[in-house]
Amino acid sequence: MEPGKRLSIFCERAKELRESQFIQEGSSIGVTLKWDKEEGLRIIEKEINTTSLKAFLVTFRQFFMKKEPIFIFDIYSLCLRHIANDKYKEYLSKSRAILKKSLRYSGVPISYNGIEKSAQHIMDLIINGAFFHSSDERKMNEVGALLPHEIAFYRFNFLNLILDATKQILYVENVIRASIADGSSGV
Repeated sequence: MEPGKRLSIFCERAKELRESQFIQEGSSIGVTLKWDKEEGLRIIEKEINTTSLKAFLVTFRQFFMKKEPIFIFDIYSLCLRHIANDKYKEYLSKSRAILKKSLRYSGVPISYNGIEKSAQHIMDLIINGAFFHSSDERKMNEVGALLPHEIAFYRFNFLNLILDATKQILYVENVIRASIADGSSGV
């Protein structure tokens, strides 16, 4: 697919994210730990609209699927090859670094059975093991083995990551649109 078409699709999908109910309703996340002598430790999660989250994820996940034309890291590379404006390239390089860091750590560090779980692993596990697919038995088993307090922290990190990643996706969209507007897109 030609670069200009890929960037166009990227911008269309980014617009879908921005206009989604999940983003428009101002989804915020949170986990509160409370200790009570009689009840012990309680974990209270801020409620989110799961229907709007699932609808959001249908589009969001395309940015992280390597075979999709809008795979975010391919889009970064495409932009860095074609955009002529050095300032925009600098913005994109910083954005890519922020996203890579978010994919490693977003939310709170989680170690499960002595193994550190990256935010990207948690995102993949939740999207492909809980929301959309039931054919990956390993992911289904990992999700099924989590205790309620572990699920709360996984969900917290997952939601942190999708909000952090969405900021970078929308940022890239803005840079692409600006480069097209000023003629420096090169596509």
